[in-house]
Amino acid sequence: MIDISLKDLKLFALIIFSFHVSATSSSLSHGSGLVNMPSAKLNSEGYISFNYSSFYPYQQYRFNFSPYDSVEASLFYTDINSYRYDFSVLNQSYKDKGFAFRWRLPKFLKSMPDTVIGFEDFAGTGITSSEFIASTINLKQTDVTLGLGWGRLGSKDTIKNPFSILSKKFKNRAGGYSKVGGIPEYKKFFRGDAALFFGVEHHYNDLSFKAEYDSIDYSSQFGYFDECKFCPHPGKSRWNYGINYQINEHSNLGIYFIQGNKLAFNFSLGNDFSSSSVVELKNINGNKNQNLYLRLLNELKKQDILIQSIDYSNDQLSVSYIQLHANNEAQVSKEIYFKLRKIMGENTKISLIP
Repeated sequence: MIDISLKDLKLFALIIFSFHVSATSSSLSHGSGLVNMPSAKLNSEGYISFNYSSFYPYQQYRFNFSPYDSVEASLFYTDINSYRYDFSVLNQSYKDKGFAFRWRLPKFLKSMPDTVIGFEDFAGTGITSSEFIASTINLKQTDVTLGLGWGRLGSKDTIKNPFSILSKKFKNRAGGYSKVGGIPEYKKFFRGDAALFFGVEHHYNDLSFKAEYDSIDYSSQFGYFDECKFCPHPGKSRWNYGINYQINEHSNLGIYFIQGNKLAFNFSLGNDFSSSSVVELKNINGNKNQNLYLRLLNELKKQDILIQSIDYSNDQLSVSYIQLHANNEAQVSKEIYFKLRKIMGENTKISLIP
């Protein structure tokens, strides 16, 4: 059975028809990622985004920002529709807020996969508290992710905590939370059993197709309870899949099928607010508008893209470049094109020479 409310459909329509406005696509409830599992892909320094997701009984509003290329932090607010707020008689659903943080480890070789260490709901009430280690490698147009989760992300078909060989303290994870929440629960980090998750994201033009193996036991999560026949029940499948559509440079829309019986969607809107730094002009053909050339060079430098030559004349822009970071050349070319189009406007013909 597909569970989606009329309110969700109205909001979905509002999003589609109100925004004519991205970077790394977002998961439903764990920031940058696959369907509902996180990945090691992060946005660039200075990128700020807002993400809305609906997966009954959860609706999440998430604000993400990247102060550095290797760091992503989030503040999120979750509406849990199956419970009343503070278990009162008021006709208001339960509300919860929390914080998340992830850090990408340094790479010693460019061929190594990206690897992140992440913390979810580490300073809230702990309802969705999780820790994870995830690695993502790019294979041409496909990103492959493998991860290990603890807490909520390590609650289905668990395995023995590999850190328990270091200390017996890692074997068990305490329940509950301190006082009224808002205090980091350091003694829970990477404690208790763990679970594996993995998934793929395949890029094709403005679409990406996602599939993942989920590590969350939804039947044990806050918001589900078996004695209520009218309440949502978790499906039996551990596979989630769906499609993400990049509407334009700033926005993404995802539609997903969860646990084999639920429809979910999310929408993200973001922008790169990083400031340009001064670079030297080298190997430039032509002498028109040096300020424009500087802006082009700086915008592309942020993505580790090196310019060999720029030729701009008669409203035609030709850019020859080198990039050594990503295997997916088509995706890189698309991102470069969006940046150049934003700077040059709609009347300039743009050609790229990798």
